[in-house]
Amino acid sequence: VWALLYAAMGASAWRITKSGSALTGLATRSWYFHYALNLIWAPVFFGFQKLRLALVINFFLIATLGYILPLFHRIDPLSAY
Repeated sequence: VWALLYAAMGASAWRITKSGSALTGLATRSWYFHYALNLIWAPVFFGFQKLRLALVINFFLIATLGYILPLFHRIDPLSAY
């Protein structure tokens, strides 16, 4: 499941970077921030068992996703799915 999730995220980001839109830079930076949050969540939750910190990271993940999806949709609608 995780591999499929990260592959889909990578494919969406690739489509955005190849779009040539004026919003590509903003979308890419936002995606990298969201991706970094994704990468740190699992060790925080499973490894360190810092449940409250993991919950805070989850809130940031949801917030960044709410920002990224409409931005991706404006650039390339398929990338938002």
